[in-house]
Amino acid sequence: KIRVILSGLWLDELESVDKLKSVREKCIIYAGGISPRKNQLGLIRAARLLKCPVKIIGQVSVGSKAYAKQVYREAPDNVEFLGPLSRVEVLKHMGRSCVYCQPGFIETPGLSSLEAGAMGCHLVASDVGPVKEYFGEGVTYIDPRDPESIAQGINIALVKTEVDLNFVAFIRSQYEWKHVLRPLDSLIGFLGNSSDT
Repeated sequence: KIRVILSGLWLDELESVDKLKSVREKCIIYAGGISPRKNQLGLIRAARLLKCPVKIIGQVSVGSKAYAKQVYREAPDNVEFLGPLSRVEVLKHMGRSCVYCQPGFIETPGLSSLEAGAMGCHLVASDVGPVKEYFGEGVTYIDPRDPESIAQGINIALVKTEVDLNFVAFIRSQYEWKHVLRPLDSLIGFLGNSSDT
């Protein structure tokens, strides 16, 4: 039998940073390592089609220096690279930003997307892998290979002016660590019982 354990959140961390703000900066945020798999190149190419700031948080991933140089070289003026920040600072940015974009080619989705959703960002995510299993119809899906699709998804999300409290509640309840680790209870019990035979 296979049991899938999903990614989870420490809600105490999120709640210690800030209360949910209903008024958000009209900007796009991304957090994660800069690498081809994460597709920041697609995001900055989409940024050329946008009129709002795009903030990229993170450092260059191992083996991705040449890719990062291309990302920095192609970035338009509305893209700001904030470099690596502390977890608290990343969460503060998420709490102030309107949209979080996850343009990667391979995603689980990332922990940062879960955190951004729990902090009230409207999510724009690649239509790949298990992303829909996590988020359902609560996010705007994009084709990560197409900068126009990314820009269009971001523009759709930017129109949503208020925090979707139902989606925030969904993320916080379904992906809180206490909830996602529950399948381990029965698995550990099963393993304990099987050793007695």
